[in-house]
Amino acid sequence: CSRACANRHGLIRKYGLNLCRQCFREYAADIGFKKATHYLKPNTEIKMPPPVPLWKLAAASGPYVKLAALSGATAVILGALGSHKHYAKDEIGQEQRRIFETANRYH
Repeated sequence: CSRACANRHGLIRKYGLNLCRQCFREYAADIGFKKATHYLKPNTEIKMPPPVPLWKLAAASGPYVKLAALSGATAVILGALGSHKHYAKDEIGQEQRRIFETANRYH
């Protein structure tokens, strides 16, 4: 097979080869093409690290987990206080209730 294959169906024109697929497969090694699978696969096997218990992860993060727990507990307590508070029936009390409900919804 020369550089210009007689089979015009399915020519590989990339790189100026002008070969059909069958001729390309037949002469790929002679031309200098190599399959990418040999050198693209990693030679080393990837191993997962052993799982770490959750309490060790929490202890390693330092004071951030404790700060998050304290913040969450404070939010729950303030939400309960605000929702169970008896607001005045006047305009100021209704405004305070509306502000609390809006803030609670946004949080």
